[in-house]
Amino acid sequence: MQTYDYIIFGVGFLLSVYLGWKAREIFSEIPKEDWIKRPKSWRLHQFWFNFIGSFVGWLILLGLFIYFRGSGMKEIGFYHFIFLFIGVMGVVGWLPMGLMGLVARLVEFGREALERLMKLISRN
Repeated sequence: MQTYDYIIFGVGFLLSVYLGWKAREIFSEIPKEDWIKRPKSWRLHQFWFNFIGSFVGWLILLGLFIYFRGSGMKEIGFYHFIFLFIGVMGVVGWLPMGLMGLVARLVEFGREALERLMKLISRN
């Protein structure tokens, strides 16, 4: 790693801490008075969840930057665009919300598939 890689890493870490700290104000409609009344474990989870989401985004973008610097972008594939998408989602703070939505849809899909399977079984 080169010096500016460490700078990007440090900036990403600091901005991730900031996003984790301010996520409630950025992404939530909950008034500060109500947020303060929540358990400390909930507040810590919100910080951790948003910090990790942002930091993962920064690490993915840094990894892509290092990879393309070494390869000269000779081999670019579809998976690079997937990593770029995930990295940008993390940096802007949407990765945690996106993952929660994805998991919710998968659960919903699983329930619907199970209901259809149960209907098929009950017919026979």
